[in-house]
Amino acid sequence: MQKLMIIFAVLLAALHSAAAQPADAIIGVIRWDAWVGEAPTLGDSTSENRVGLVVERTLGPQRWHYRLPFFAVELSANQVQVRGNTQEVVDQEILYAADAGIDYWAFVYYYPGSGLDAARNLYLNSAYREAINFCLIVDGWQLSLPESIPLFVDYFKMPNYQKVLEGRPLVYILGQDYLTRQSIDSLRARVAAAGLPIPYLVYMGWTADEVKAAIAIYGLDAGSSYAQDGYDGQPFGELAQRAEQGWEAYRDSGIKVVPWVTTGWDPRPRIEGFDFFFQRSNQLLPRLFHAFLFFGASFPEASGQLAAGNIVAAGSLQVL
Repeated sequence: MQKLMIIFAVLLAALHSAAAQPADAIIGVIRWDAWVGEAPTLGDSTSENRVGLVVERTLGPQRWHYRLPFFAVELSANQVQVRGNTQEVVDQEILYAADAGIDYWAFVYYYPGSGLDAARNLYLNSAYREAINFCLIVDGWQLSLPESIPLFVDYFKMPNYQKVLEGRPLVYILGQDYLTRQSIDSLRARVAAAGLPIPYLVYMGWTADEVKAAIAIYGLDAGSSYAQDGYDGQPFGELAQRAEQGWEAYRDSGIKVVPWVTTGWDPRPRIEGFDFFFQRSNQLLPRLFHAFLFFGASFPEASGQLAAGNIVAAGSLQVL
């Protein structure tokens, strides 16, 4: 049997404590890497609104310090430094991830020099990079940038880029802004011209109707979602149940579904820090999460609507 593929964002300690994963699972973790401190981001090199400083402030209040990653420094009761953009930190993250049974990271793609590409570059420069594969989550508009495609092709050539179905590079597409069928066809043509199998393209949307339409319009292979949101502090079990209902809605719409396995949706620090409006659910319980993950791994075979010969999964953790 071909291996199942599972991608989800998760706290490594929770995953490691959740007992053995399904034997056929290939487990991935979504990475949105903003722990870059004072580094310039997206062209901003001076303001206090650089991305790394903003996300540090969200976890500054002491009541949120229990969420800090292992490399954080508590400067005071209400101030922290969270700087993950060093080789030492990323090397350790690779080792932790491999020990936890994670097979690959799915990096949310940012253009070279953006400052938010630091973790991806450090991973690629790591002496331990062969311990875990990687793939990309790409915003639709980025596929229309001529300078992006050669870099993507170079990544696809790497032995540690995650492949499915006899070597097809796995790519997640997030959103339709400026996405065109021409840009998809051009990507496939450039990859084929490089002598590689064409990429397996999974659209990440929020509803079955959206995803079904995107797959038809752009000629994509499968559908998924970046995360399952929550509201009103609902129990984690209810959040998982809503995700499972989403998988079934995709399947019933004829979509080759990549089920998303979300570990929680509790962005209260962002609500307080940014004055954004977020609903929330309670955080995960490891035993419930493991059951949720196991069910996700079993879903494609049970549903008969397989993606990439049993790709299961995709999801994200929303806590900042």
